[in-house]
Amino acid sequence: MEATQPGTLILHAGGFGDLVLAASLVALLREQHPGAPITLACRSEFAAIALLYPDRPDHIVHVGINPYAWAVPSDELVAQTQPLLEQLEPGRFARFFSAELRATWLGPVIAAHVMAAESVISNLPASESALVSSMLRRLGLRAVRLRHVRSDSTVHELSRYRQLAGRDGDPVPLPWQIAPEIAALAAARLANLGLEPGNFIACFPFGSPSTLVKRWAGENFARVLQGAQEKWGLATLLLGAAAERSYLDAFADELAAAGVTAAVFAGEPYEFSVVGALLGASRAYLGNDTGLAHLAQIHQVPGVTIFGGGAWPFYAPWGSHSVGVVAPLPCFQCYWDCAFGRGVCVERIDVEAVERALHDVVEMPAIATRTDALERVTPEEATLIALASNTYRQAQEDRGARLRAIWRLREIIERGLARAARRSKNQLRGNDMRSGIDGNA
Repeated sequence: MEATQPGTLILHAGGFGDLVLAASLVALLREQHPGAPITLACRSEFAAIALLYPDRPDHIVHVGINPYAWAVPSDELVAQTQPLLEQLEPGRFARFFSAELRATWLGPVIAAHVMAAESVISNLPASESALVSSMLRRLGLRAVRLRHVRSDSTVHELSRYRQLAGRDGDPVPLPWQIAPEIAALAAARLANLGLEPGNFIACFPFGSPSTLVKRWAGENFARVLQGAQEKWGLATLLLGAAAERSYLDAFADELAAAGVTAAVFAGEPYEFSVVGALLGASRAYLGNDTGLAHLAQIHQVPGVTIFGGGAWPFYAPWGSHSVGVVAPLPCFQCYWDCAFGRGVCVERIDVEAVERALHDVVEMPAIATRTDALERVTPEEATLIALASNTYRQAQEDRGARLRAIWRLREIIERGLARAARRSKNQLRGNDMRSGIDGNA
């Protein structure tokens, strides 16, 4: 069906939880521009999430690259970017939003390609400018004017999406519905796993392998889950991605050895709807700060999320009856580039604090959303952590600046050599022409 007016393009290259929360931005932009089609460009592995939105985008474009994984330009990166640009026709969009918490080089590149009348980008680091310039040149594009929307370090992602859309007020996420056929499928899965609806805890003890430092220790989860079974008779359903299957199975064996009834569901990317239904059938959820925590909250499931400081408080608990547990440190907002090589912030969260939070969400279903901030360091420790973190971040910034300087110099040399080669070729062609003229004479 042909669009009757130019549409809105949203780029979101973030992860699972980001795409869950981004449903609110789609709804806001639909409300602002009724009738304008919305296209969402997101990473392929998370694209199925958008099919569950209460207000679905009209088009979903699969982004086959992770822009966060690239720090320097290359021919390979250009080759991987071009197929994405070919799916986005210039002139088709009136508005473009690069909606990530921290934008990347890909936002300005797409903006230059689609040439929307309005292009909005959020929190683009200055360190990306050199990569942006290089990629634009390599792709034959010219930079366009971007409207930068910068949020401070206390703004939750749901509020930041409102800022992007130019809206005031508190966010009110739309709850997601579970289709009857998906609910029936989830019920059959639970029966096969030997679990009863409402009589188990949905636990996600792992998470992205790229951020191992944000995982709470497995033995800590085991203690909490063992206590939940002893106190309330609640079994455990371990949830995760298909790639985590072996880890989930091994952890289920550990729980069984401790007397905990545990089953495993390791979902494929296309099974997000089933995972949501399984969460909806649980008594409560318990897990690390991952996309599953946001999927549980969007389905109004009570539960407890264990937080580190990598992106705190941008993803703090927001759903009804949800509790977050965090141990604040002065090195927070490191984006999981940890100065200590391990999640000291996560390690400081003790089992007793999580047990108290889980007790409250199980025993008091109407509990208000809250965060339990634990004081787990002395002033002296806090000072040392701050000094170590600042030194590390300065070193990382210096390292990044040196790396960018090296590849910029390399590009200058390559361009110089290319120009010299062209001049040499032109000179040879001119000599050949003169020789021909002389010969004819």
